[in-house]
Amino acid sequence: MRTISGAVILLVLLGAALPVLAQDRIIDKKEYDSIYQKSLRFLETRAYRSTRVSEEYDRGSSPDIQTYVYEFVPPDRHHYVFSWTDSAGLRKIESITIGDQRWQRTDDGLWKVDAIGSGTGSGSGEGGRLIEQLIEYKVTSGVKMGNETADLYQFTKTSKFASGNGAYQTGSTERRWFNRKGLLLKSENISTREGSSTDGAAATYEYGPKIKIEAPEVLGETRSN
Repeated sequence: MRTISGAVILLVLLGAALPVLAQDRIIDKKEYDSIYQKSLRFLETRAYRSTRVSEEYDRGSSPDIQTYVYEFVPPDRHHYVFSWTDSAGLRKIESITIGDQRWQRTDDGLWKVDAIGSGTGSGSGEGGRLIEQLIEYKVTSGVKMGNETADLYQFTKTSKFASGNGAYQTGSTERRWFNRKGLLLKSENISTREGSSTDGAAATYEYGPKIKIEAPEVLGETRSN
């Protein structure tokens, strides 16, 4: 009968006890976008809460901090609270949307019916001529986040522009942590402009919390759910 040495048994036991080490892998944009789109489809079918904190720094000034808490109950109930601080102190805008109805209030005041419409936005761009750009997508597998093991997907872009005042550089980094089921656990975004400003935002996601979203009471109206 063939025997197994104690040394071999010890190596097997040690291997089982070792933690899984995080590993990096370069990926392409298609794979990066695919996991994110998959997580968005998950978000459409389950109750969750996301808490996002953003900070904007202009050189030589104090940071501008904003907090955005969003709750969703499928199929069509939404609740968000947007808060920030200005010279008047803590400010807050709260909104509830159920189907095609929306209500809004400011600084814990009275609820008012708010018409749902579509908005448009525009950006000014960088304002210079792009002369160089480096882009990288990668995934780090086996990252520990509390009691879960996650895959960290990261996108980085460094751009160099030429303008009338000389060349300058901008950078952006986007990180998203997904658990093994493909659920988004956390996201971070950081953007910088050389010698000017830094913007950053981080969001965490909770799944399965007991969330109840109902129509608020509005003066002069009958409440409906």
